Amino acid sequence: MSSLSLKLRWRRFLYRVGEYNLTLYLISVVVGIWGGLGAVIFRLLISLNNIVFLESLSKINIVLSPALGGLAAGLLIYYFAHEARGHGVPEVIDSVQERFGRIRKRVAIIKTLASSITIGSGGSAGREGPIAQIGAGIASTLGQLMRLKASELRVMVSAGLVAGISGTFNAPLGALIFGIEILSPTLEASHLISLVLASVSGKIVATIFLGDFPAFRVPPNIGLSSIMELQFVVILALVIGLIASLWVKAFYWMEDLFEKFMIPEPLKPMLGGILVGLLALNWPNLGVLGVGYDVVERYLTTKGFISIDLFISGFLKMIATIYTIGSGGSGGIFAPSLVIGSTLGGAFGEILSTLFSGIVGDPRAYSIIGMAIFFTAVAKAPLTTLIMIPEMTRSYSLFLPIMVGNSIGYIVSLLILGRESIYTLKVRKIKRRGV
Repeated sequence: MSSLSLKLRWRRFLYRVGEYNLTLYLISVVVGIWGGLGAVIFRLLISLNNIVFLESLSKINIVLSPALGGLAAGLLIYYFAHEARGHGVPEVIDSVQERFGRIRKRVAIIKTLASSITIGSGGSAGREGPIAQIGAGIASTLGQLMRLKASELRVMVSAGLVAGISGTFNAPLGALIFGIEILSPTLEASHLISLVLASVSGKIVATIFLGDFPAFRVPPNIGLSSIMELQFVVILALVIGLIASLWVKAFYWMEDLFEKFMIPEPLKPMLGGILVGLLALNWPNLGVLGVGYDVVERYLTTKGFISIDLFISGFLKMIATIYTIGSGGSGGIFAPSLVIGSTLGGAFGEILSTLFSGIVGDPRAYSIIGMAIFFTAVAKAPLTTLIMIPEMTRSYSLFLPIMVGNSIGYIVSLLILGRESIYTLKVRKIKRRGV
């Protein structure tokens, strides 16, 4: 082959690299690696703060831990990065839609610290919102340093969000679908590979450090006993869809109420922490503090709760999450949504098991289905939970009932909230404030 032919082939290759912007795929892998590392560091910090706050201070007074954690998080947010307030995903959506993917460089660090303190000290919040914002913040910083164009920066921020969620939940496909559903108006088909690469990279990095374990251990072959049980899934979806939609309204009603309180901003998350601590004081073992996965894990593995305990746990988690995040604390709503949906679904399943023992199989199946329905109604993301819940449980026998439940829960949410979700409502508030 002549040197001229080689040169022509090389130039054609470089032209295609530039034409299809293939370097963006390499950057996506880098973003995924950093997003996965961010997820690992974030989870380690939560464990560290759990030791510092919850395990030590709860011996003195269980109210003290979330109160001091709320104060520390409030001071960080107020003095260093107001964007770290709240559940994180709406801030990422706003940066992609309105700010060309630009996120201040300090946000990822402050969000990591504030959210790990909030959750580790016992605040009722989840990891997904913070790690989404942390991953997006890391990606935005890298993109700005590399002087990417606005369109490219948006893609990288989306990839950072997906990488962080993939790493923290060990659910790469579910994280990908979440990114597509939440950011779909700003994504094109050509961006899909970037998100795939980031999601896979984030999962691989997190697995190296944290191991390859499901979020919830579920007994094998858990499922419905027959197609007849779908009628109960329909009823469950109607009930949970209604509760979830009303919870979203209550969530922002409480947030508006806290904003009207005439006390210094850093003290509001502390007040929220005190209220959460008071709930935990009376019900210490029902998942009020922290992420709350311990209740779900205990029920799914041992059926260690009766229906009334599960109902109480679900409603307490709704109130505690409103107090924590509505007061200005830092944390996500995905994990609390799973806990609420799981406990309410489990309570429903236990009642059905008592009334219709000849028809209903394992009542824990309704706990898993309830997880999916509740978050679908809250976030308008039916495909995310259809994929992510089986990934998180390693149980793939409930696709059909989850599809049925998600569809009905989504429709109920549409009737009550319109096309708004817990994320888009917050984005609207951010735009009105111009923050």
